[in-house]
Amino acid sequence: MNFIISIIRTLFRHRWLILVGTSIFTLLVFYYTRHMRGGYDVKATLYTGVASGYNLESDKRTDWATVQNSMDNLISIMQAESTLKRVFLRLFARVLIQGNPDHENDGITPSCYSYTYNHLKNSPHGPEILKLIDKSSEEKTVANFESYMRPQKGNYIYEMFYYNHPFYSYNALKNIRVQRRLTSDLLDISYTSGDPGIAYNTVSILMDEFVEEYRRIRYGETDKVIKYFEEELQRIGKKLNSEEDDLTKYNVQKRIINYLDETKEIAAISKEFELREQDALFAYNSTKSMLEELEKHMDNNAKQVLKNMEFMDKLREASNITSKISEVEAMSDPKQKNEESLTGDKRRLGELKQELNDLTNSYVGHKYTKEGASRINIIDPVSYTHLTLPTNREV
Repeated sequence: MNFIISIIRTLFRHRWLILVGTSIFTLLVFYYTRHMRGGYDVKATLYTGVASGYNLESDKRTDWATVQNSMDNLISIMQAESTLKRVFLRLFARVLIQGNPDHENDGITPSCYSYTYNHLKNSPHGPEILKLIDKSSEEKTVANFESYMRPQKGNYIYEMFYYNHPFYSYNALKNIRVQRRLTSDLLDISYTSGDPGIAYNTVSILMDEFVEEYRRIRYGETDKVIKYFEEELQRIGKKLNSEEDDLTKYNVQKRIINYLDETKEIAAISKEFELREQDALFAYNSTKSMLEELEKHMDNNAKQVLKNMEFMDKLREASNITSKISEVEAMSDPKQKNEESLTGDKRRLGELKQELNDLTNSYVGHKYTKEGASRINIIDPVSYTHLTLPTNREV
């Protein structure tokens, strides 16, 4: 009991010292922790495919030293100053574009947006930088910030990254922890910030920028080669199209056939005509052979019957002329007689007699008939019997 009373008396005697010391300690704690906020830890995992990626040489043994070196390179790329600078520019632009002072948007809290916007607005070059913000495009805003950022005193964006800003500075972003998970292909990424939206968007942007940076480093030269060949292919394609158009115009102007298609068509038509010609020739030869075979079986008299048509025509003409001459000569009036026509008829009658004799001689194969009668003057009796009339006939 006396001990407790003694402690109380001692504290009461030093009460002012205790009060002053406690006050000073409280002020110091407040001073050094005035910028500290509640910590929000965000973690993410990235698959690299370095150790277990597919390879054409599937039976080739894995070189673990090379794999470890590749993983170290990936971590270095992710923690590089150039990568973190792009993370800062994109994070700063995203907060100013998507942030809202009244409600949370995409993880960006109203307090974070207000703090960032007011800090920028109250800076000496705030209005100038606010004009660089394109609300419709984050990419354009990042490009504008990157163009504005210069290593000189008074440059707001440059100083924000290289000075001690709690969200956007290099000192804050380099606290991002990246480490390999044992011997796997996985990288564990973690980041702690006083604002949950800042922590989330920082890690998300870092992963996107890392993938882009890795692709640019690994495939940069390959992309240039591919781009070269694409440009060459496009150039040659345009040239080819132009040449084809010129060829088409030339073919139309000169009426040049399409040798590939029309030659096939012409060949098909020619083949068809050749087949038709062969069929017709075959039919002609067959008919000719049949006719010759029939003529062989015909006797001489049958052949002459075929030729007697001409003989009968000439005999009929001679009979008509004889009748005409008789009628003319029977006229009593000499004026009505046409001596010129009469003379022509008699001359034609003489020609017919000779033609009939020639036909008779050509048709008859022997000098005498089967009965032994002479055929030399066979036409004369007929002529005189049927064609000769008295020269002086009175009507």
